[in-house]
Amino acid sequence: MEEEPGPRGAVAFLGVRSCELHAIAIQDRVLLGGRHTDRDYAARRGEVFVIAVNCHEPGGTCFCVSMNTGPAVREGYDLVLSEILDGEHRILLEAGTPRGVEVLEELGGRAAEASDRAAGRSAVDGAADRMGRTVDAADLRDLLADNLEHPRWDEVAQRCLSCGNCTMVCPTCYCTSVEDVSDLTGGTAERWRSWESCFSLDHSHTHGGDVRASGRSRYRQWLTHKFGTWHDQFGTSGCVGCGRCVTWCPVGIDVTEELTAIRANSAAGDPETLIRGPAGEAGDDIR
Repeated sequence: MEEEPGPRGAVAFLGVRSCELHAIAIQDRVLLGGRHTDRDYAARRGEVFVIAVNCHEPGGTCFCVSMNTGPAVREGYDLVLSEILDGEHRILLEAGTPRGVEVLEELGGRAAEASDRAAGRSAVDGAADRMGRTVDAADLRDLLADNLEHPRWDEVAQRCLSCGNCTMVCPTCYCTSVEDVSDLTGGTAERWRSWESCFSLDHSHTHGGDVRASGRSRYRQWLTHKFGTWHDQFGTSGCVGCGRCVTWCPVGIDVTEELTAIRANSAAGDPETLIRGPAGEAGDDIR
């Protein structure tokens, strides 16, 4: 079988936020740090020049502070920019790699003063105080594992469309599917890899049938994996607090609201948490 040539050429990412840098680090861990390196991802990743931006104005669905992923850029960049509006309008640039230093030297400009750095820090601190959402991220793995039959799963299933929007916009979702396709004559065949979502019925299909046949079980799998069992696989949460899943959900499902509700009922010892799920529904597994 003949493989297509790998991607070539350098690429610059401009305007990358701290939550997105954390998402890139998670993708690196998944696609580069395991036993099987993704060839195409590795080729593209090695040629990326990252120009990050410290976030000074969070969106209404952001909760990066809760996930300890922002709004200040801390690592993973070549250059980081901070727009300063206090007094003279100026851009503070800092290099994070030797490549960043080379570009910075070419750009010129005056040396940053202590007042410039202080103004940049103040803007980031202000953004942290204006987060659109918050969630208690402590011990979420154990919290979710202890509440697999919580009635909240039934409530969210009544609204969830299993459309896959949340997984499509999530910067840490990495699942793909492989399909063999032939032409009409059967003379040639190609193997295609495409984006896949754990909300699709075929995602969990086995010889004996669908492992997670209900929307309830698929939503539960997604949330418990993203915030819980991801720790077992990769040593970190699978959520960076960007809020995209909240923004793009057509029925307004908010993960911070769902997690808060489960924690509140669990802490109160609510007897409703002992209600079992629909009879015969398959449990979740670790992907």
